[in-house]
Amino acid sequence: ISLLVFSAVIFRCDVLVIAAPIGLSLLYSKIVTLSDGILTGIKMVIFSLVLTIIFDSIMWRRLLWPEGEVFFFNTIENKSSEWGTQSKHWYFTSALPRTFTATIIWMFFGVFFKIGVNNNK
Repeated sequence: ISLLVFSAVIFRCDVLVIAAPIGLSLLYSKIVTLSDGILTGIKMVIFSLVLTIIFDSIMWRRLLWPEGEVFFFNTIENKSSEWGTQSKHWYFTSALPRTFTATIIWMFFGVFFKIGVNNNK
């Protein structure tokens, strides 16, 4: 939970889409209690915000939380279209293949690791 919250605050709020089902499954399986999950989340939000604001403010030479500015620009001001848009064809022929190129290596690693684990039984 800590690393997912850390990633969401510093890198991308989209990580919350992954964190929510993982957090719910941890609650459902009683690995984490609701109070522990909330407390851990709050601690990591504070730690992550302090860290990213200090680091990015030094790098950009102004007080800054990059993910907060992106969220404000895209959601509150509703200006996300100013980033530019691509055709649907571009996403399927360019963006997704480039994304999968990086993950396919890990997929093969996972398959071979799983086979190795099963052979040890």
